[in-house]
Amino acid sequence: MNKSTLPLPPPVFLLIGVVAVSFSSILIKWSEAPASILGMYRLLFTVLLFLPFLPWREMKILFKNSTLKEWLMLAVSGVFLGLHFLFWMESFSHTTVASAMILTALEPVFVVIGAYFLFKEKTSKVGIISILIAVSGSVIIASGDIGVSKTALYGDLLSVLGTVAVSVHMLAGQELCRKMPSIIYSFAVFLIGGLVLFVYNICTNVSLIQYDIKDWWIFLLLALIPNIFGHALFNWLLK
Repeated sequence: MNKSTLPLPPPVFLLIGVVAVSFSSILIKWSEAPASILGMYRLLFTVLLFLPFLPWREMKILFKNSTLKEWLMLAVSGVFLGLHFLFWMESFSHTTVASAMILTALEPVFVVIGAYFLFKEKTSKVGIISILIAVSGSVIIASGDIGVSKTALYGDLLSVLGTVAVSVHMLAGQELCRKMPSIIYSFAVFLIGGLVLFVYNICTNVSLIQYDIKDWWIFLLLALIPNIFGHALFNWLLK
C-alpha cells in the first residue's frame, strides 16, 4: 500500500503504534514470569492470532519463489526480534520502567547508521538534531543510574542491547516488507523469534507452563496490544 492510498496520514498510524508499544512496560511489570517466557508467548500467541487471516496461497507462492538472500534476511530479522524481546524485557528486572523505555530512543540512531551504510539513505538536518537530543537524553539517564546501583546500569545495558537488536530487525525487514504482504512478513519473523526464545527456554531449563492465570492473560494482552497494534503496524508502515 502506497503512502497516497493510506486511509489516514502515516503519522496517525505511527502514533497508534507508539501508544500500543508503550503498554509493553506496564504489562511486563505486572507479570512474575521470566522475560524469556514473556517474549516467547508474546510472539507465539501473535502467530496464532494471525493464522485465520493469512493468505495461504500467496504465502506458498511467495516462499517458493524467494531467493536464498531473502530467506537469510528473514531469518536474521526474526532472530534479532527474539533477541530484542529477551534483552529488553529482562532489563525491566534491573532498571526502572522509565529508563528501559526512554533508552529505546536510541533505536533511530542505530537505524540511521545502518540505513546509511546498507541502503545509502541520508537523514535530514532536523532528523540528525532529533537523534542528538535522543542520545543526550539516553546518556543522562544512564549516568543517573550509575549513582543508583550497578544493577540499574546493567539493566540500562540490556535495554540498549535490545534496542540494537530491534534496529537490526527493522533494517533487515525494510526491503522484505516491500516485496511481500506485511502480514506474511510479520507472521514469519514473529514465528522465528518465538522459536528462538523457545529454544533458549529449553536450553536454560525455564518452565514453559507453570504460570498463574494472570500471567497467561498478560501473555495474550502483550500479543494483542503492543505486537499487533505496535510491531505489526510498524511492519506494515515500512512499505
